[in-house]
Amino acid sequence: MKHEPLYEFRGADFLAQCIAVASPLVGAGFIAPGLYGWLGWGGSLGVLMALLALAVGLSAEIVVTVDETAIVKRWFGLPYRRYCAPFISRVEYGGDWGLPNGATGVVVHVGDRKVHIGAPWSMRQIHCGLTPSAA
Repeated sequence: MKHEPLYEFRGADFLAQCIAVASPLVGAGFIAPGLYGWLGWGGSLGVLMALLALAVGLSAEIVVTVDETAIVKRWFGLPYRRYCAPFISRVEYGGDWGLPNGATGVVVHVGDRKVHIGAPWSMRQIHCGLTPSAA
């Protein structure tokens, strides 16, 4: 039997977007200089623009029902990762010591997994929605 959602959120997955852009460029400190040496400024800028275009499509969705909590990570609407558990054990901000200052989203503990979702501009909405006592 399907239950109505108690809480739903869909939005940008800021941490995944940052990692998608930064990882290929940083790459242990040798990929970005190698790209510049091989492609020049124009080519390096083109690679950066392509990475940004791909990262824009990364999003996350959380749906909480009476029976289950499901978090789905998507890339341009296509699911690439799914986390499910019967309940949420903990919700904290995704920064140092679980505080909102400097956080980039919310960390949701579902089952034995810690899943980062949201963005700096939506993290308070998610945190308050998942922890009613925090409102």
